[in-house]
Amino acid sequence: MEATFVVNPKEIDAQVLERMLSFFVDKERSVIVHMTEAQPKQFDFHQLFQGMEAIRMRTELVPIPVNIGDINELIDSVNDMDFDQP
Repeated sequence: MEATFVVNPKEIDAQVLERMLSFFVDKERSVIVHMTEAQPKQFDFHQLFQGMEAIRMRTELVPIPVNIGDINELIDSVNDMDFDQP
């Protein structure tokens, strides 16, 4: 079994260690504790992609008029739509 804990060093006390080790109480083997400094969170491209996909799926619901002559009219009609209704 493997578990990862992200803990601020100032918050580590006996209770925190007990909770962490409680995941391994049923094991007869030794537990290795490996500590590294957490890197600052970097930009998550996967999260950005998911957000863009959600927008794309919502805009697929917008009907596009066949005889649209002005792109601004289309943009205005999309902005006026209520996407919360089914």
